[in-house]
Amino acid sequence: MSSWILTLFTASAALLLYEILLMRILAIESWSHFAYMVVSLSMLGLGFSGVMLGLFPGFFRRNRNRVILWGGFIFSALLPAAFYINRRLPLNYLYLVWDPRQFLWLTLSYFLYGLPFLALSLVLAVFFLELPGTPGKVYAVNLLGSGAGIAAGIGVMRFIPPE
Repeated sequence: MSSWILTLFTASAALLLYEILLMRILAIESWSHFAYMVVSLSMLGLGFSGVMLGLFPGFFRRNRNRVILWGGFIFSALLPAAFYINRRLPLNYLYLVWDPRQFLWLTLSYFLYGLPFLALSLVLAVFFLELPGTPGKVYAVNLLGSGAGIAAGIGVMRFIPPE
């Protein structure tokens, strides 16, 4: 198996695994599904990575391997950091109606949970930029990895409860 296939597959799986776990954890913490927030975070990360690729295509072509390596590393470092910092924020979803300061904490929380999406979305976008002759293969590997990530997320939560 080619190394780019394995890298793209695992990056896609990790991104969707994070999305599924984040939805479940927010559902437990806040008694609300917040699926709309997590999906919007994911889409915002993908969109922003596309904008960055559009603005700086030469940089990403020249530094493809570095972007892939550092994007994966930053993603794996940001995951626990985002959860750790968010656990310490004085955000109370129930007080959003009465306390305007909660919107500041919600915005910060949204930003922190979105950073891992941005880091790994850049990795995925580099594959689409670098392998333009094979968009069908890249897209197929991306979809298979995404499906594997969802299955893994459900499986992990079955045996290791997110609470």
